Amino acid sequence: MAAPDLSHPDEARQLAAVAHDLRQPLDALAIYLELLAQDPAQAPELAPRMARAIALAQGLAQSLQD
Repeated sequence: MAAPDLSHPDEARQLAAVAHDLRQPLDALAIYLELLAQDPAQAPELAPRMARAIALAQGLAQSLQD
C-alpha cells in the first residue's frame, strides 16, 4: 500500500477520518484495561467489550488495506 499523498486535501481528510475512527475503539480498549487493572473481578463483563473494540479496530485497519 502506498503512503497517502497528504498534499492532496481529499487524501489528508480521509486519513484524518480514519485516524479518528480508529482512535474510538482504541480509547475504549484503554478504558476497559484501566477498569480491569482496578478490579480484575470485572473480567467476565469487560472481556467481551474488549474483544468488540479489538474487532472494530481490526476491521478499520483491514478496510485500509482493501
